[in-house]
Amino acid sequence: MLRGRRGFDALAALVLFLVVGSSTISVSHAQGFFCPGTVGSQSGIALQGGACTNGTTGAFSNAALAAQALSDVSQAATLQSTQASLVAISARRRVEAEACPEGYVRRNDTCERLPETAETRLPPPTPPPTPPSAPAPTRRPAPPARTAAPVRAPVFKAPVVAQPAVTFATWVKGYGDYERRTGTAQTSIDCCTSAVAGGIPNALSINSTSTATTGGVLGGLDATWRGVAAPDDGFIAGLLVGYMSTNTKLVSTSTSATPSNVPSGSGTLNSHMTGPSVGGYLVYFWGGFSTDLTFKVDFLDLNLNFTDLLGFSANVGVPTTSSFFSGSGSTNLNDYTTAGNLNYRFPVSGAFWVQPTVGFLYTATDYASSASAFGLANGNLFRVQGGAVFGTDFYLNEYRITPSVTGLLYDDVRVSGGFISGGLFSTVPLGLADEGKIRGDGIFTLNVDSGHGISGFIQGEIYGGANLTGYAGRGGLRWQWPS
Repeated sequence: MLRGRRGFDALAALVLFLVVGSSTISVSHAQGFFCPGTVGSQSGIALQGGACTNGTTGAFSNAALAAQALSDVSQAATLQSTQASLVAISARRRVEAEACPEGYVRRNDTCERLPETAETRLPPPTPPPTPPSAPAPTRRPAPPARTAAPVRAPVFKAPVVAQPAVTFATWVKGYGDYERRTGTAQTSIDCCTSAVAGGIPNALSINSTSTATTGGVLGGLDATWRGVAAPDDGFIAGLLVGYMSTNTKLVSTSTSATPSNVPSGSGTLNSHMTGPSVGGYLVYFWGGFSTDLTFKVDFLDLNLNFTDLLGFSANVGVPTTSSFFSGSGSTNLNDYTTAGNLNYRFPVSGAFWVQPTVGFLYTATDYASSASAFGLANGNLFRVQGGAVFGTDFYLNEYRITPSVTGLLYDDVRVSGGFISGGLFSTVPLGLADEGKIRGDGIFTLNVDSGHGISGFIQGEIYGGANLTGYAGRGGLRWQWPS
């Protein structure tokens, strides 16, 4: 298993070397993407500290602020794709860990022999022929009768449940996700207020909302080896591929505490992100213990457009005005994700069981070098999570049905980068980011196993917490051979 892990790490490093930094960008108004350049008689307007300003007049850029949250929302889409991968891998591990050989069925966590049928029952042995009769010998007095020793029933060892040395399997699944985030912030615009209100900066209240819909498909191919380090353990190594698509809408509004100086503004940013995914995974299981490690790369194209109503501040001799501005552009990015989990399953009562689980997830985002025109920059996210899965098993004819409920708490303990802070863009805490917020995740899964190498599942999920609500649905099929 150690040699396999080293080979996987080497492959991941090679993929990382080949794909980093291979992207380009095409932008309209690249140097002043979020600002009009000229408003009325005022020229030289550019983005500075979150405001479109020339030092004489200025307006807060809600579109630029929405772009500041784009990396967080984009990473959330990648996380959904990764979660879909982890669910499929977990299901693969469970199918292999609980597989029984031909002629056996799993009941109460053990493989039991199926009852014999008329077709499989052997006929009774034919008695030997009776020899021909012979003359009766002279009888002698019979000896005294002895007490016969009791006949003991034969003792047989429990049959050894033999599994194939290696099995192969493929799987495919589709998934969809809807997510809504809200956030508020306080900031000010003070570029142009030296002659207004005694030089006091104009305070602004910011309200932002993002909605995102994500859909995709994933597939995998893997091999399972048994008896790697113990007679009843197993090791799975596999490859996965997929494709995902995400549509995101971010809306931000700014309201001034002194409307006569800075009119309200609003901006809308729409993004469409699509691309393929490739990766690999390793799984080890032994009795109730299991662990997995997954690496995945998403190669994504990002297209965006925005509209912004800019409320420019008043100045001496300059009337308050608003300006409508729009733009569009495209870039691409690569998301590199590594995730791992530790699990242990305990039987509770009868067919019921509980499986505590802990895990981590790390995603690094690499943007095209010119993505700074959108205010985007490389970043990373580190998440930890823990919880438990509760489930049971029962049979419907020959089909094994396994419903389960998962409860998790997760926290993005570190979210860094993703947007340019200071300089061109404001450092306003938008509130759409997840860093340091403990949130919950509830998942219901229904797994159906035919017992002949084909199984499938459907799953529903709801997650969220402060300022976040998300829903997801997934479904998939698995095919194992030889079955």
